Amino acid sequence: MAPEKGPGDHTRLMAELAETYTGYAPRSAALNDRANEYQVDGGSHALRLIWPFPPRIVSARGAWVRDEDGHELLDFWQGHGANLLGHNPEVITATLARAFDEGWGLQTG
Repeated sequence: MAPEKGPGDHTRLMAELAETYTGYAPRSAALNDRANEYQVDGGSHALRLIWPFPPRIVSARGAWVRDEDGHELLDFWQGHGANLLGHNPEVITATLARAFDEGWGLQTG
C-alpha cells in the first residue's frame, strides 16, 4: 500500500515567502509593524486576512491601487463589491466636488 500523500510541513516555505514579500514591500512591512502597536493585527478585519501583512495602500483609481512601496496592484477585491464602479470614479467624485463647491448640506436630514 502506498503511503498517504498529505500537505506536508510548509513551515520553511512560508518563512521564505514571508521574507521575500518583506523584501519586496519593506515600507508596508514597517507600517504594519507600527500599526500592530495600536490595532489588533494592525488593522481592520479585511487587512488581517492578508499574511504576513497587507500592502499599505496610498492611492486608488479605477481597478488599480498603489501601495506605500510604489507597486501598482490590480484590485480584484473592490471592497467586497462596494467599489463596483472602481476606486474614485469620476461620476461620483465630480458630483461630490460640485456638492461641496455649492455648499450642499450633506447628511442634514
